[in-house]
Amino acid sequence: MKNDQDRKKIQPIIRRYDFNEENYERFYDIADQSFRYGAPWTYKQYKETLGREDLVFFVAEVDGQLVGYIGGKLLLDEAEIYTIVVSKKFQKKKIARALLKRFKEECRIKGVEAIFLEVRKSNKKARTFYRKNHFDVISSRTGYYTEPGEDALVMKCRMRKKEENGKEADISDRDKL
Repeated sequence: MKNDQDRKKIQPIIRRYDFNEENYERFYDIADQSFRYGAPWTYKQYKETLGREDLVFFVAEVDGQLVGYIGGKLLLDEAEIYTIVVSKKFQKKKIARALLKRFKEECRIKGVEAIFLEVRKSNKKARTFYRKNHFDVISSRTGYYTEPGEDALVMKCRMRKKEENGKEADISDRDKL
């Protein structure tokens, strides 16, 4: 039987990360505990990355506690997601989906037409999540990951723009023009 905490719907607060917060220790801890092979970046890399004002990060908080985050770079009409992670205790509660949704909203506002990311070839759970959120595999990168070495799949999500009547317009044919 599930306890009350499991039954209670979790409503995370999703907000833009302020680069002056210097919360890199918590970012590192969440990644180190949640990713299969530990944090993908060193402690120093988290500190440096989270200090970069040219990147966009959003955090998920529950009861004031940081439980997940997404971050990447928006450049002209493209964006790249560098990382997305939710602490183990809060996984399977649609927090990653809420973070991705907020990142996509920011991309839409900034006129981004496509979002890219890399994912470990063996990470079926993440690949399924991305496919459900309209990402398709477009290529691979041999030996992209280290410790352990593994290929990456490059995935792309074509953004949809709103038409005047409120419906989403498919802009995927733009590449063929």
